[in-house]
Amino acid sequence: MRRYALRPGHFDDLQRVFQPWFIAGQEHAGMRLGGQFRDRNDPDRFVWFRGFASMDQRREALESFYSGPLWQAHRDAANATMIDSDDVLLLRPTEPDHRPGVSVATGQPGPTVDLSSPRFDGAVVTCSRLVQGW
Repeated sequence: MRRYALRPGHFDDLQRVFQPWFIAGQEHAGMRLGGQFRDRNDPDRFVWFRGFASMDQRREALESFYSGPLWQAHRDAANATMIDSDDVLLLRPTEPDHRPGVSVATGQPGPTVDLSSPRFDGAVVTCSRLVQGW
């Protein structure tokens, strides 16, 4: 889960880069995007999820995307919208049944949340640090 603090009023500027370029580019690199969200209480906060089948696949997918042409072409525009992009939580499933599905094949699109759907009204996410052994 990634939580970006954006420069005031720049949420839409980030979306003009993120939506047309970074979603497909990351999925092409083998990542699965689980959704992108705007914080109702903070209009300058962008929260999004991406997943990986394994830590090895994570490394490969991140290297592929961040060394690739889409990131190189659009990173300055994206970074100009952000105050902080380092608020990242590396989450793992609590049970094997909740693990992400099979990784997306390189070059194939993965599923994303359709935020334009009239049925989608938002999400509530609670993150809790579990004590090892619980």
